[in-house]
Amino acid sequence: MLQKLIRIVEDAGEMIRCAHDIERDTVEKGKVISQSLAAGTPIDKGSTIAITVSLGPETYSVPLLVGYTQDEAVALLAEQSLTAEFASKYDSSPAGTVLGQNPATGTRLPAGSVVKLTVSAGMEVLEMPNFVGVTRTQAEELIRSRGLTNV
Repeated sequence: MLQKLIRIVEDAGEMIRCAHDIERDTVEKGKVISQSLAAGTPIDKGSTIAITVSLGPETYSVPLLVGYTQDEAVALLAEQSLTAEFASKYDSSPAGTVLGQNPATGTRLPAGSVVKLTVSAGMEVLEMPNFVGVTRTQAEELIRSRGLTNV
């Protein structure tokens, strides 16, 4: 669209220059936001017209969050106008430690976008079963049924 506008103006004998590129949430990328002369203004052939073109919505870089605490990650995202969504999983890392993120560090997102974080729930705690009175085979089956492997 912008290239078409430049061709139209150049064909008419004027010179067009892009004075600014500005991020705008409300104007699609590549659209002209403003011009130095109002439409309908008489101009001399060979005149220069300045335009301002939208870069689209402002974007923010996703910071590195893995290894930080959940609270630290939320604060880092807020500095970039981004928000977090959490999922947790059992892990040997301290509870509340960020284990993974999506999208990756450096990805550019519009303000208010969500970054999905996987956070450690700490080590899973299991209740010890009662082995008294059962056979060794039954005890091993109980241990394995709880996800333990050191039989």
